[in-house]
Amino acid sequence: MDIAHIIGFFSPEHGGPPVSLRNYAMGQQTRGHAIRLYTLEGFRHTSPAFRLPAPIRQVVAKVPQPERLGASKELRAAILADPPADIYHLHGIWMRPMYYGSEKAKQAGRPYLIEINGALDPLELKTKPWRKRIARWMYQDRMIHEANCLHVNSEREAVHLRELGFNQPMVVIPAGFNLAEADALARQGEENPPAWAAQLKGRRVLLYLARVFPGKGIDDLIDAWAALAAQFPDWDLVIVGPGTPQDVESRKQKCAVMGIDQRCHWIGLVPDRERAWAYRKADLYVLPSHKENFGNTVQEALGYGTPVLTTTATPWLQLEAWQCGWVCDDNVPSLTPKLASALQTSPADLRRMGTAGRRIIETRFSLDRVVDDQLATYEWMRGGLIPRCLYVG
Repeated sequence: MDIAHIIGFFSPEHGGPPVSLRNYAMGQQTRGHAIRLYTLEGFRHTSPAFRLPAPIRQVVAKVPQPERLGASKELRAAILADPPADIYHLHGIWMRPMYYGSEKAKQAGRPYLIEINGALDPLELKTKPWRKRIARWMYQDRMIHEANCLHVNSEREAVHLRELGFNQPMVVIPAGFNLAEADALARQGEENPPAWAAQLKGRRVLLYLARVFPGKGIDDLIDAWAALAAQFPDWDLVIVGPGTPQDVESRKQKCAVMGIDQRCHWIGLVPDRERAWAYRKADLYVLPSHKENFGNTVQEALGYGTPVLTTTATPWLQLEAWQCGWVCDDNVPSLTPKLASALQTSPADLRRMGTAGRRIIETRFSLDRVVDDQLATYEWMRGGLIPRCLYVG
């Protein structure tokens, strides 16, 4: 098949969706399919878009100003001028590049599916609500209703879409974790540890690896850690991930005011090898998020064999049943005692939980399984058999 992927942004600072799409595209290409990817770059406080290796064809346009919706004449012209693909897979909804992809698919008589990526989560819709209502009324809902299929990462997201009145066929396909790549990156990290590793020598590590952004619960984590740090003198909180200069600096100042700045290490955005090292070094990973349609970093931590503490605002509600982590409500009164319980867990028990988490990723969330389901969905959209990942509800 000739498969076209379209996403509004594709830089590492934009979190899980670009990483997931990079895995999708490379996984599909290794199966012998022709892959092309269209995206933008040049957003404020971000690095250039990921570049994928040949033979994947990638079209990257500069985001125009104002950058809000990514309304790029250059990218639209490239998408419309190219020969039709067999399938158009659109990743996200608010940015204009996905609308260009739907235009091209309808013009060429080809099917398209949309990966919603949490954009219609109830809490997400409360952010800039009037702007989103206008976008939905002008073009967004029509684009979604006309899609041949909707791609969601969890059943929770599927339920939300049904409640909003979207009745098209849906497939539930998680982001997928590349186990072979992760193991290779972990080996590289062990052979060449990052320069910042020295400050963690002899320390137990509580890892937060995500954007420094209010929706990820970073403020709740700082509050909980401030309440607990004195009880756990052998632990340090390590914060890895990007954020705007204002968001990062305000949290650093908060830690200083609370007297925990010497027990918090701010690492920033790191390359994949150092990211792998952080997961492997960590004794516990925490994501106290207020909203997640999936939560890629939970999957990554488990894939690297690290137990996880996260919230009921994510789809990872079975961590305790799987014996690989903890789940609490997304507020400080719930997070603090649950975090204390996790920090009290013995190193041996944490290792056993990490091993259990790795097995869950191998059996349920591997990239191979995800690519199988995506390709089966594409074939079904072209008249083939119903895929196992079709949502019934």
